[in-house]
Amino acid sequence: MKYFLSALFVSLCFLFACKSDTKNSATKQAPFVALPSGLTAESKPNYQALMQMHDDAMIKLDTVVRLQKKLKDILHEENVSVQNPTEQSNEVRSALSELNKAEDIMYKWMHNFNGKMDTLNADGQLGYLVMEKFMMEEIREQILFSIEKGNKTLTKIGRN
Repeated sequence: MKYFLSALFVSLCFLFACKSDTKNSATKQAPFVALPSGLTAESKPNYQALMQMHDDAMIKLDTVVRLQKKLKDILHEENVSVQNPTEQSNEVRSALSELNKAEDIMYKWMHNFNGKMDTLNADGQLGYLVMEKFMMEEIREQILFSIEKGNKTLTKIGRN
């Protein structure tokens, strides 16, 4: 329960920190992204695209947290020990593991992301941002996979 509350708190903090301005979304403009100092003109579109990918992934993490809670509640209700698992508890644990992995890699990416572009030249900035966009795409895929697995598990056991 302590882990869940901590994860929920962190998720909410990031959600509100990353939430786009409603005025911008109403007028179909891209949300304001604070650009780091030293960012070259060539790198700005890549940085903005990366931040949009990040924001989209953060929105999906709401679903991850919701599914984590449902699956943890099922395990708690079943009160099945790890030593004597059932087929259903194994499926629930597997889906929960994927959801936890998705959440963890997103938070690790955010922790490791270095937005200080002023120490890199134009080529270095571009290379770094392209690499980070690739990593964010991998994170997105893991998040979507874990959500699908969580939903399928809940449907299979009749709890969706």
